[in-house]
Amino acid sequence: RLMFMHFESIDKPLNFARKVREALRVLTTKTVRAVPKTDGDMIERHGLCDEFNDILVGTMHTFENGICTVMRYRTNIKPVVLGRHGRSFLLIPQMFSFESMTKDGRALCSGETVILQKEINPFISVLRKHDLTVTSLHNHWLFDKPR
Repeated sequence: RLMFMHFESIDKPLNFARKVREALRVLTTKTVRAVPKTDGDMIERHGLCDEFNDILVGTMHTFENGICTVMRYRTNIKPVVLGRHGRSFLLIPQMFSFESMTKDGRALCSGETVILQKEINPFISVLRKHDLTVTSLHNHWLFDKPR
């Protein structure tokens, strides 16, 4: 089952990125597919956003209005929803952000990832080891594969 997990912490963005990078290592890199049933301050923070993206190996990132958002795909997962193969960002996303940074360099840091059911416990264990709070775990589709 494809699930989605959200996690947050108040942390220095680069520390958060390193912690998440370590947690991401427990996620499978093997191709997982289902068989369908049918066929200044802103400049400094902008640089910080670039580093945040580099640590997380993002495929796209933006820094707008003080919010850094990093995106990447889990392209090794080949989902089928409603009998159709899908590969859009809505199906296999990973997103990470930081915002509301204080003078001590700490910010609201958030993340979300598509995750396979069998990956949940190892991933949560690494997040918890680093004091990241899992705030949500849910599925997006009632009928999806792989599980």
